Order: sequence, then structure tokens, then C-alpha cells
Amino acid sequence: MSKYSPLESLDYVLNNGERYTVTISDYFKEKDYIVYQALIFDTAFACNYHLYFRFKTLKKLHEQMTKRDSDLLIPDFPKTRSYIFWNRTNQDPKLIQDRIRELEYYLTKILNKGELQNVVEVQSLRRSIRKNVERRTSS
Repeated sequence: MSKYSPLESLDYVLNNGERYTVTISDYFKEKDYIVYQALIFDTAFACNYHLYFRFKTLKKLHEQMTKRDSDLLIPDFPKTRSYIFWNRTNQDPKLIQDRIRELEYYLTKILNKGELQNVVEVQSLRRSIRKNVERRTSS
């Protein structure tokens, strides 16, 4: 017996078997950093969640997960482009778009990876994204 309802199963099939899809829809330049705006769609509940974050914050979360349990198969975190020119990415629109694609991939993987669901940092991330819920409405 499946643990998903037929509707949820259909959503998973249509969504390549992933419950969450992540799209970084916008970003905002602050003084010396960028705030990314992610739209996270939960296929199980037909909800959109909004998450605002800095690269640095997500990197710290990744480092905490890897310290906590080195046996976890955590996806690689997007690379920092340069330590010498630490804000180079923030100034180059092409590098920003590359980083957005990498962050979308990373967030999609950690939110959908089964063995990470009980990791404290992933649970914390899920609580953060559920603060701003927008029910999907049919037209």
C-alpha cells in the first residue's frame, strides 16, 4: 500500500518524484551581499512557500549538517567563486545567475532527500519556509 494518496502520487510523478520544487525568483543587492528570494512549491499540499536568504546563511547551515554527521550524503554546496575577490559574484550578473541555478539545485536536493528529513538543520529550514504560506488557487 502506498503512503501517498492518488493525487499526491500523481503530483510526485509529474514533478519527477520530488515533493518540493525550488525557484529563485528574485534577488536584492544590499551593500555588500545579495538576498535571494526562493519560491518553494510543495506538491503534497499545493502550497507555495517564500524563503529569503543570504548565500552565507545557507552555507553555514550546510557546514552544520556536515559537522553533525559526516556519513550523510549531503549534496555539494555551490562553490564560493574567489576568496581574494569575495564579492565578485555579487557584482557580475552572469555569475549571479550561475549561483542562482546552483542554489536552486542544492535546495531542491536537500529538501527532497529522504535521509536528510530528520536532520535538525533541514527541519529548521522547513519551518522557516512555512512561515509564509500561499495556497495555490485554481483559475
